[in-house]
Amino acid sequence: MRLFFLGCIFFSLSLFGGEWKSYYAASGECTLSFPANPHHVREKLQDKELTYDAYIAPASEKEIYMMLISDFPYLVEAEDVKMSLQGFLLGMLKNNPNNELLFAEFIEQDNYLVLEFFVESDKGFFRGKTFIQRRKLYLLSMGQDKESYSEEKYNRFVKTFRWSENPPSSGLAQGE
Repeated sequence: MRLFFLGCIFFSLSLFGGEWKSYYAASGECTLSFPANPHHVREKLQDKELTYDAYIAPASEKEIYMMLISDFPYLVEAEDVKMSLQGFLLGMLKNNPNNELLFAEFIEQDNYLVLEFFVESDKGFFRGKTFIQRRKLYLLSMGQDKESYSEEKYNRFVKTFRWSENPPSSGLAQGE
């Protein structure tokens, strides 16, 4: 029995890697766990009056995790959410002509309309979900090469997203 238990632990570690750590977004409104320390980039696109924060955590040369938070210069009305999410996905697909949309579907999750998608490119798979809260678009995504793709890792990653109850005063900070 002990050998079985140790085997399960080893399998879990090999499937999901080491310890994942939770990080607050720079604005403090949410947390997400990453398998490696995320790099934070903030950029403002002058021509579109759009600001975004990207949190990028390469777990290996074949695996990367990302959270993107885009601040819109306007409130996205409820009737425009679906069209805005579709436009985001179409823009991402047009960015690389080798991208092929394998599936996309809208789901209701935690009172939000969420667009889940799965894209194949010549370099691998890109799996994600995106949703909008008032003036912000959130993207949670994972990229992996074709040989090592794991739906379990993707699910583990996106399930760690939480709205913050006690955000830090400022900056990217490690959560609990």
